[in-house]
Amino acid sequence: MEIRVNTKGYGGRTLHKSVRVVTNDPNNPEIELSISGPVASFASIAPTTIYLSKDGKEGEATGSVRITPSEAYPFKIIRTSATASAKFSHTLEEFKNGKEHGWILTVTDPEPTGRYAGTVYLNTDSKIKPRLEVRVYANFTEQKPTRIKRLPPKDDNQLGEE
Repeated sequence: MEIRVNTKGYGGRTLHKSVRVVTNDPNNPEIELSISGPVASFASIAPTTIYLSKDGKEGEATGSVRITPSEAYPFKIIRTSATASAKFSHTLEEFKNGKEHGWILTVTDPEPTGRYAGTVYLNTDSKIKPRLEVRVYANFTEQKPTRIKRLPPKDDNQLGEE
């Protein structure tokens, strides 16, 4: 029997999963198998998602994340791409600060309108994790919140009377 566990999103945390196995043993018709353990972090991406925002009412919208490889799994980013329908552009700048090194991914929407989501794909030279993904969300609707008008309560004496 082979059991595979998707560890995506668990990097740097402890994973706890269980599986129910149905058997033909009348004394043990079901067995629960548990697996737990630490999941190594391949890289730090902070924040994990880019939410595009703009400072004023006019102009472009930008957002960025910092990508830092863990010491145990060094890698280089060899290529970047984005969702085919992306309304944004992206740039990747490498940084070095003493022992720490990594990249700053910046996403820019020159004419922010509407609401959309997309992904920036970061291809690495690692066989362990050949591709990282950074989600991008934007909401530039001019819609104002709906106000609900409350009606005054009816007088108890008027209930049932017409």
